[in-house]
Amino acid sequence: SLRILQKQGSEALCSAVTACDVHADDRILEAAMIAIANLCNNETNQTHVGAGDAIKLAVHLCKHSPHPHVLRAAANCVTSLSFKSFINKTRLGEQDAIPALLQLIETHAFGNLDKSEPFVWAVEAACRALGSLLLHGTNQFIMRDLWGLKTMVELCLSTEDMPVLHAASMSVCAMCPNAEERFDAHDEGRSLQVEQLDTIPALGRVKNFLFGRTPPPDWLSAAIRTIALDEDELRKEKQKALQRGERMDEDLKEYIIRTDLFEERASLVLPDHAVETAPELASLVFKAY
Repeated sequence: SLRILQKQGSEALCSAVTACDVHADDRILEAAMIAIANLCNNETNQTHVGAGDAIKLAVHLCKHSPHPHVLRAAANCVTSLSFKSFINKTRLGEQDAIPALLQLIETHAFGNLDKSEPFVWAVEAACRALGSLLLHGTNQFIMRDLWGLKTMVELCLSTEDMPVLHAASMSVCAMCPNAEERFDAHDEGRSLQVEQLDTIPALGRVKNFLFGRTPPPDWLSAAIRTIALDEDELRKEKQKALQRGERMDEDLKEYIIRTDLFEERASLVLPDHAVETAPELASLVFKAY
């Protein structure tokens, strides 16, 4: 991937996306998004790719593509750009990635099953992208302003697709404050969206459906536990933090691993027009095969 970037491969892919028609050139757009995502296999590459037009183009496709396979590839590209990259999370937030992903989810995750079924993979990818973007304080403010948590809680309560349920729970958990943050909010008289919505039933459904007989992941258990604490328990957690002399802030860890984002795809390469129309060249092709 480094050699490709050194040869301006990212810029070439972005130029190809820019030249494409969002309605007609869906296979090219999908392939370009997959290629850009695969280039983002470490933080240095992510920073380089994110400095160009890749973020703007991926977000644009999340908003405007009518094709489920392009939407999935574009959302996956957003996740690859965002993964463990503070600077790209910031860039994506500034480029309106969060409202674009929410629009994708709200448009294709609810309603008539016949219409939403083809978009299941795209919705799952968009949920994963949101889960990564929300591991960033400023992006959480954007999500709160949009009341995006309401959409994700409703999705956790309604979806029958287990991969979508798992991916949707990531963004819900990312929006759950820790015990000290909840105590401080109550102390200041602030209401929290996670307490106004059916967050506990939503995460309970995730736990029961996905991890009924196995231990749930730590991030899910921690979110459920924190939201369920009453005032006395919150006060005790706050006192423990004060005794330690530090806040309970923790490093926010990604919900997936980097290799989940790599995709290998074989493409059908068709002969160009000259080969198809010139008998002599066509015969050479057949001999080569």
